[in-house]
Amino acid sequence: MMANTYAQAAQLHVPHPQQLHAPAPPMAEKTKVGRKRHNIWEYFQEDGSTNPKRTRCKCKYCGHSFFSDCTRMKKHIISCTNCPDAVRQEVQEEFLQLESVDPSAGRLKRSIAMTDLPPLNNYEAATAPPGAPAYTSKTEANAPLASKKLKVTTPTLLQKTMGEAVWDCFLNIVNDPTTEDRLGMQGVKKMVSIFKQEVHRESLRALLLLACPQPDKLPSISTNRPNGAKFIDAYIRQLQFGLFETVSGPQETV
Repeated sequence: MMANTYAQAAQLHVPHPQQLHAPAPPMAEKTKVGRKRHNIWEYFQEDGSTNPKRTRCKCKYCGHSFFSDCTRMKKHIISCTNCPDAVRQEVQEEFLQLESVDPSAGRLKRSIAMTDLPPLNNYEAATAPPGAPAYTSKTEANAPLASKKLKVTTPTLLQKTMGEAVWDCFLNIVNDPTTEDRLGMQGVKKMVSIFKQEVHRESLRALLLLACPQPDKLPSISTNRPNGAKFIDAYIRQLQFGLFETVSGPQETV
């Protein structure tokens, strides 16, 4: 009974003679599905890449390797010095033909031309007149700020009133040793006491302006200094005329 059971089980697993010689069904050949490569690839070959999503290309003429990009590959062929002139000319002509149809081709051509231009700083240095400062964008940006800072920090001239300027020049003449030589110490003291009086301040201003090289301008020790000798001569003449003897009492001002 047990033997019959094993015999039946063996018969169930025995393959049919036709199944032993039946050929295996042909497997479908795997094909790579994707976009057709640009003809620029005929000047490049694939290079090893650690990025599975990007392909590296290697120039056949110079061996330069980079991530594949049609625009960059075209620019490389045009600028590659090891590439034959005929190939470079062919790619260049292709760009010229595309420029009339595709506006982006014109931008590509301009970007290629810009890569051959020297830096802007070199151009400015070559065209600037001798002795001119070198041009930089930073210098141009800071130029208005520098002018404003100059206006703020530049000290202005000390503005004085006519009375202050006249008195400063008068004290300068009083302290001049030649004044004491001509008038003596008592004469200098008398002159100071006269012009300290408010009533004689206009006379002092008139005599000082007459002694200045530019009488129509404000007297100044540095720019319009009155002549001490000329002032003393005019003062002595006024004493002789009795101009300062009409005052009845002292009227000094502090």
